[in-house]
Amino acid sequence: MHDYYFLVGFLIRQAFFVDALQKTLVELKVSKDDRTGIYPSILDAHIFHPDENGETPFDYFLKHATLTRSQKNIYKLWQENSFFSFFEVVDIKKPQIVDISSDKNYLVDSFLTKEKLSTGDLITARIAPTDESKKVWIMLAGNTTSYPREAIEILKSELKKSSYEMNELEVVKYAITQKA
Repeated sequence: MHDYYFLVGFLIRQAFFVDALQKTLVELKVSKDDRTGIYPSILDAHIFHPDENGETPFDYFLKHATLTRSQKNIYKLWQENSFFSFFEVVDIKKPQIVDISSDKNYLVDSFLTKEKLSTGDLITARIAPTDESKKVWIMLAGNTTSYPREAIEILKSELKKSSYEMNELEVVKYAITQKA
């Protein structure tokens, strides 16, 4: 996770990033001191959200941050392999999730939430590999929500029918506005 904090620390010092983040926080009436856990999801969504030229703040970070060779390697790996999706919790003891749109299993180093998780819970998260083997993944940011089994099955079915690529920022905004 140290690498993620370095990334966030760099971007928080960039005016363009802070301005875009602040605009979303104001729009959604969320404080960066929010304790519900939604702020990390908004932050992550902004890191990977492309501008009108298709460039993300993460791309900017890779071009402008002073990085060691090992940092460059891990961040390139993240750039090429990280993704946001809906995941079903498969195993709690040996943390494992399955991407509900592809049915692909991922072993994760740990869950981000302090909430008690149960098998079958749904997590919206961005995951990235911990190394080139891609055997273990980390959650960069995310939220856990408990849904009835039927709702998860409907969501799985709809995602498989569609070629729609999930926009993390739109999913986060939708989730917040639906809670209000």
